[in-house]
Amino acid sequence: MSKADDIAYYALCEGIGSVLINWALLDQQLDIWADQIFKKFSWPTKSVELPKGLDRRTKFLKQAFREVAVLTPLGVEAREIMRRMAISTGTRDALVHGVILDMKHKKGVWIFQKLDIKASKHEVRKEKVTIQSLSGLLAECLYLGAEAMKLTKQIGHFR
Repeated sequence: MSKADDIAYYALCEGIGSVLINWALLDQQLDIWADQIFKKFSWPTKSVELPKGLDRRTKFLKQAFREVAVLTPLGVEAREIMRRMAISTGTRDALVHGVILDMKHKKGVWIFQKLDIKASKHEVRKEKVTIQSLSGLLAECLYLGAEAMKLTKQIGHFR
């Protein structure tokens, strides 16, 4: 690879690292919400453990923000954070669990290949990534992380 290709690849890696660090902050806020709801409100009464995995946690949280009276005023904001998070999940998963097909970009585009494991068969998915798309994903993670942290503080004030 040329020096320019090396620099571009390093920029890609730095961008991915920034996205992952900020996604973790965002994802952890949802863990905190679930933990707080589970402990402070003993909700749901029939559940014996906290949900694991983003899909189960999101389902749990959406239901909690509908059914726990003190949380319903925060529901619109919480659901919007989770909705926007869901839009970015595919790209995030490709970056974390996929493999880059070539360290050298093709006209500013890198291709990541992700094996999606389904119940009946595995599917190969390709995700195109550019420095610009990473910048957009990072901006979204930063915004959603800040909004989620505000909501975490609000949930923390309930007794």
